[in-house]
Amino acid sequence: MKNLLYSIAIIAASLFTSCSGNEMIMDDDYVAAPTSGQYNSLAEFHKKYESKPITISFDESVGATYTTAQGTIISIPPNAFDHQDGSSVSGTVQIEFKDIYTKSEMVLSDKSTMLAGGQPLNSAGEFFIRPTQNNVALKINDSASISITLPAPNGVDTAMTTFTGTDSSGIFGFNYDASAYQLFYTASSYIFTIFDLSVPYDSGTWSNCDNPNPFGIDPQTNLTLHCNTDNIEQAEMYLVFTNQTTGIHVYGLTDFQYPFAPLGYDCTIVVLALKDGDIYSAFIPITITTNLSMNFEVAKTTDQQFKDALDALN
Repeated sequence: MKNLLYSIAIIAASLFTSCSGNEMIMDDDYVAAPTSGQYNSLAEFHKKYESKPITISFDESVGATYTTAQGTIISIPPNAFDHQDGSSVSGTVQIEFKDIYTKSEMVLSDKSTMLAGGQPLNSAGEFFIRPTQNNVALKINDSASISITLPAPNGVDTAMTTFTGTDSSGIFGFNYDASAYQLFYTASSYIFTIFDLSVPYDSGTWSNCDNPNPFGIDPQTNLTLHCNTDNIEQAEMYLVFTNQTTGIHVYGLTDFQYPFAPLGYDCTIVVLALKDGDIYSAFIPITITTNLSMNFEVAKTTDQQFKDALDALN
């Protein structure tokens, strides 16, 4: 079994290296495997490839409406913000904003779709917002609200509801939050009305439009996995599901356990690891069975190979 899983990891990690005869074909995007370590941490890898923010600047007395490249609409009415001490804001305001819709973006940004306790969520979109003036964070004033519209080109799921991101001791997840939001549906969008932002305001606010029970009443089981590769410095495991926009970050180094795995569902185990400063990975497709336990190994990959394999799971 160990040799079989090792072969799976090696094959999956090299899926996107194309060969013809004995020659390797390299396109303009090909990134050669580094000859020496290039990362001090996986946090550096995420920082390099995470979804990048946009900045919207506008006059506070006028407000703004902005549509991102992914179709998210940000609507800010006039005079929506206060300073943190409650005093009024005037002049130019900036909003830092990110939106995430795909499973690959969620993994690369390490913003997986799970509850703070680890249970799975199915996401219709995540977004980050941080209003500032002169780089000092602002809050929404008590008589105002702002609106974020998430596109749903394949139709809406009325089981979706509102969640706020939380980071507890380095473990990121979402909590159900009905106090800060109202969620409205149209035939092709989800509309967040936001009354309050997360405290501390300086950290900004992550929000998520989620179905909190993406696998219905199907039973759950325990998933146990072990990495046999020696001298791994850091590792992250994600369960990326086939038919849901669900990516679960399972925390560990060489041993990983996930007690909320839905029986019978297909997913890909995605492992991102650091060894001698280089990126190692594995992509292992599985169907979840009762108390599934397995070993695997990771193989050295280029950044581009990892990203391409991840994109294929969207």
